[in-house]
Amino acid sequence: MDRHAFLRKFEELLEVAPNSLAEATELEQVENWDSLNVIGYIALVDETFRKEVDPEKIAGCKTVGNLIDLAVG
Repeated sequence: MDRHAFLRKFEELLEVAPNSLAEATELEQVENWDSLNVIGYIALVDETFRKEVDPEKIAGCKTVGNLIDLAVG
């Protein structure tokens, strides 16, 4: 799965309109980015890439692109 496809899955997770997020979108501007969706993000990364993401690294993310870096990179 490429970055763009993961971004679309992330939008589904957050239940926001398709193509409403960009990698440059700051997480503090994302209305649905909360502790429950952090858990959902961890599960999405695990399901998609079979990889664990360190919650401390998630906490250090400032943008959607930073989260994608953790997942894809």
